[in-house]
Amino acid sequence: MLNILKNGTTDHQSRLTLGLLRDAVEDEMRRCRFQHDRPRMLLNDARESRALFTNRMDPARRAPRPDTPVGAEEWVATLLRESDCDVEELLRDPRKTGDVVALLRTSPQDGAAAIAQRIDEQAFRRFRSPQDFARYWNKAERALRP
Repeated sequence: MLNILKNGTTDHQSRLTLGLLRDAVEDEMRRCRFQHDRPRMLLNDARESRALFTNRMDPARRAPRPDTPVGAEEWVATLLRESDCDVEELLRDPRKTGDVVALLRTSPQDGAAAIAQRIDEQAFRRFRSPQDFARYWNKAERALRP
């Protein structure tokens, strides 16, 4: 962790958040030649998007800002990392929104259910036509099936 704080990470963001720090520590540990126990980063109600430190890596050496996610799995990964993404872009496609909500509802990751709930509430307000709502709900409700 100290190495990451000193040298930064290749992530495009200029601030290291809790989530980015956790991911960078895990990546560093995977690349290390020694075996390490996986870190257990338990947080008490801390949001992963909370900025903690400045990313000291030269911006020219960082990864470029990611494009808008394409598939449902990419959206889920992006939303779980609380990376900056335009949820309005997701809400333009009722089927994909339903897929994302279903994946989030069934995800064991912390915070996934809350994100699913937020998107579900936006979808209920957004998909007013019966056709759009049916396209959304046909995908989203599969997570509620036994």
